[in-house]
Amino acid sequence: MTTTSKCLVAVCCALLWAGRGAATELRFQKLQLTDGSSLVECCTVFDVNRDGKLDIVSGGFWYENPTWTPHQLREMTKDANYANDWADLALDVNGDGWTDLVSGGFHTEEIWWYENPQNQPGLWPQHLVFKRTQFWETALLVDVDGDGQGDLLPNDGAPIRWYELVREPGGEPKWVEHIIGPDGAAHGLGYGDVNLDGRLDIICPGGWYEAPEDRRAGKWGWHPEFNLGATSDPILSMDVNGDGLGDIIWGMGHDYGVFWLEQQRDAAGQRTWTKHTIDDSFSQGHAPALGDIDGDGDDDLVVGKRWKAHGEGDPGSSDPICVYWYDYDRQAGKWNRHVVSYNDGAGIGLQQSLVDINADGRLDIVSCCKTGLHVFLNQRMP
Repeated sequence: MTTTSKCLVAVCCALLWAGRGAATELRFQKLQLTDGSSLVECCTVFDVNRDGKLDIVSGGFWYENPTWTPHQLREMTKDANYANDWADLALDVNGDGWTDLVSGGFHTEEIWWYENPQNQPGLWPQHLVFKRTQFWETALLVDVDGDGQGDLLPNDGAPIRWYELVREPGGEPKWVEHIIGPDGAAHGLGYGDVNLDGRLDIICPGGWYEAPEDRRAGKWGWHPEFNLGATSDPILSMDVNGDGLGDIIWGMGHDYGVFWLEQQRDAAGQRTWTKHTIDDSFSQGHAPALGDIDGDGDDDLVVGKRWKAHGEGDPGSSDPICVYWYDYDRQAGKWNRHVVSYNDGAGIGLQQSLVDINADGRLDIVSCCKTGLHVFLNQRMP
């Protein structure tokens, strides 16, 4: 099949998919804030200047809402075909009431936090979080211990670990390492309440860790109950079909397919898992996210293609890039796909944010990949 034929087939597939679930079809207004020259694949959203509006931080700049004027906050270096920015995480590290930035890269040893200068000019002061000693692709900001403050959960090999931010009066903030367990380290990591006990469990490609009551000192129970492959980061959990059991959602980070794993119980009450395909028409769904896009009270799935994650080395690397959202029809037992952007220059790299960026009561999509930083304004009627 020629390249032209493949593109025609892909376009036809996208149109067929877009026709499904037309009653909930939404429109999105796309804003492109940068081109792909920076190679940045990460972004986060917070009120940088405390004016009551959510700004966007990505790579070396923050973009001021609503004009999206760029302001440099740090020097951004590149290594080969990547920017040295593999996670942008928003956290008030020093407790001064101004949100700071935690960031690090695959090709660098240091993880840094950048101190918000409280509207003063110049680059943000840079502070060391720690020097990593092994693989560190990206990291998640998750409230692992349930204390209301985000914790650092890196995808960095064995053992699985998380870092708690501790502030001591008069001293520098420090990061305390907590070991979850030695098993399950692989490409991909995630979280969610798998057993619906009110605590966030940690999900690996080869199983899940059950959170103890004391997440700092208690023993995490390892359940090697499935094998998802080289997954997205994050792997997510939600009760997809409303049966009261926590299911698992993931994309193949460097191959085709987005899937969900249905949790069931056998006659003896033991957990079993059944794999279902959500969409296998595109590859490199590296950073899925959950949020109520259509305003019906249920979480939807947003996922898109990470463009050239390994250059030309991944299956489907040169296919058209895309951003989709999916709602699950529990009555019909299927996911409906809806096009946000298809072959129009926008994808999802290592991070995305689902937030109401313009304060109109609707969740918007902020995404970044090697083709640039984009905002998709949700045009759903209130």
